[in-house]
Amino acid sequence: MSANLREELRRTADQAQTYDVYAGSVAKARRGRRRSVAAWVLLVAALALAVPFVSRSRPAIPPAGSATSTLPDRLGLPAFGSRGVAGLGAASVVYSGYGGRFGPFFDDADTFALVGAATEDYRTLHTGLIEDGVLLSPDGTVVAIPEQLVDLRTGDQRPLPGVPVAWSPDGRRIVVQGTRLRIVDVTTDATIDLGPADEWTSAAWSPDGRRLAYEQDHRIIVADESGRALGSFVPPGGSVLAGKGAWAPDGRALALLPSETRSWALRWFDPADGREVSGPDLPAIDGEIFGGSLLGWRPDGSALAFVAANQPRLLALTPGTAEPVSAMALPSEVYYLDIADRAIESGQVRAGDPPFFIGPLMWPRLIVGAAGVLVLWWLIRRARERARLRRVVATPWETTHGPLV
Repeated sequence: MSANLREELRRTADQAQTYDVYAGSVAKARRGRRRSVAAWVLLVAALALAVPFVSRSRPAIPPAGSATSTLPDRLGLPAFGSRGVAGLGAASVVYSGYGGRFGPFFDDADTFALVGAATEDYRTLHTGLIEDGVLLSPDGTVVAIPEQLVDLRTGDQRPLPGVPVAWSPDGRRIVVQGTRLRIVDVTTDATIDLGPADEWTSAAWSPDGRRLAYEQDHRIIVADESGRALGSFVPPGGSVLAGKGAWAPDGRALALLPSETRSWALRWFDPADGREVSGPDLPAIDGEIFGGSLLGWRPDGSALAFVAANQPRLLALTPGTAEPVSAMALPSEVYYLDIADRAIESGQVRAGDPPFFIGPLMWPRLIVGAAGVLVLWWLIRRARERARLRRVVATPWETTHGPLV
């Protein structure tokens, strides 16, 4: 090697940047430890946040009648991961509809949502694949579903011999439909048989709870509370009872609706003999209508009606007015709705506050899922680091750098 070449190599070596192997290794190890500590801190924090949500302690039971039942001015969709009904106390509204918020299938719902009687507390109840037959008791503390009564204070369930059709105003009795139509006393389980049930049956109790109108064999039958028939008539043109609020507030007339048309124009009939009579002059409902129900009467004399359509509506019908007015803004997904009698009778409305789309029971799942991903990432990173170290130790120097001499 010439002197010039040695001098050039020495000059190049002097100008080359040096790397402190020890300091670099220490810095890299510290960075790894910091990442590991941060990962474990995040995991512990996630689990700590999840603990309050996944607590399985029994919810406190609200005192009965602790607040006046009111209606929200707008309804929202239930959140994914909403709490169950235990501890709700009482509800003002129960409803269901299309889409993922109400079940795993777009057109078939297996979940009904409930809104608190006095607060914007949204809960959900899994009922199986049903479209209707879910009714709130007059005070909103019990919800009747096919084959069951569910206490909204405790979440306890009791058997019910059929599909609920109509609650009595005092909440002690309920009409149920199976192969036969029955009145069931919910405190004693005593039943009164009303005869064979039609495939589709509706019923309505008079405001004082002493008379019951129901459909049977294409007739409207009016009975007393013991089930004794007081009169019956054939409704004109296949008309049907307008809903659980079909009785006029004074109990002197029954409201019927045409069953084969999409118009909403009530006609009033004498419950004793079926003569058409005058009743509250409620405005007709225009627009596209798939179905609906007269739900009850407010203190100002107006009636609340739910109308199922592409854009469902809850309307207030005031006697003597030309048009109904909106009583509650509804999501377009809703196709079924019932309201507790006490919420209607209070006449009070509160500001609605629909929930965020992620509910309290969904957060733990998201947190635990994120923590799981974090742990998996850390394990993969550790495994890759160990594999790299094994390769470095196992590979001879000569393989990558050539002979030492």
